[in-house]
Formats: sequence, structure tokens, C-alpha cells
Amino acid sequence: MDEKPVSFPAPALSEVVKILGVAMVFVLAQLAERLAGNEA
Repeated sequence: MDEKPVSFPAPALSEVVKILGVAMVFVLAQLAERLAGNEA
């Protein structure tokens, strides 16, 4: 086994970015829904 410093390989990094993107969209949708509910 080769001991490398802790670093994310490109595929893992893209996965993290994808998950963060989905999470951000979900949070934004929740906020928009809450704001719409408050407006009504």
C-alpha cells in the first residue's frame, strides 16, 4: 500500500460536488416553499 497524503481523487470530488449541488437545490426549494407559505 502506498501512503499518500489525504487528498480526494477527481471522481470522489465530483461526487461530493454533485451531492452538495443536490443538497443546495433541496434547501433552496425548502426555503422558497416556506417563504411562499408565509406570503400566503
